[in-house]
Amino acid sequence: MPRQFYSENRDCRVIVDCTEFPIQKPNSPAEQQMTFSFYKNTNTLKGMIGIMPSGTISFISPLYCGSISYKELFIKSQLMDLLEPNDVVMADKGFQIEQELQKISCKLKCPKFLKDSV
Repeated sequence: MPRQFYSENRDCRVIVDCTEFPIQKPNSPAEQQMTFSFYKNTNTLKGMIGIMPSGTISFISPLYCGSISYKELFIKSQLMDLLEPNDVVMADKGFQIEQELQKISCKLKCPKFLKDSV
């Protein structure tokens, strides 16, 4: 892992991010609504990936409907079950999971350059 990252983020257990995959528009209006992503402005499936600070992929969630929030996806993925007390999860500002992590004695870290970006 890069020396600067390690010196500033020793407790980081996993870096998480989500990605969306475009899908064909479902026929059912209910399914259209469930899979519609306002961020991508199309119907999608959304998944989350966890990467160790060394760059190794350590977690891949199931895919969920594109309308799910990052927070909901994080909770449903059960990644929290794999964390240990005092672990740090690094994520961008879209992951509003600080309270959930505090309940299991973990922390959320959002790097400054990600907090300032839109």
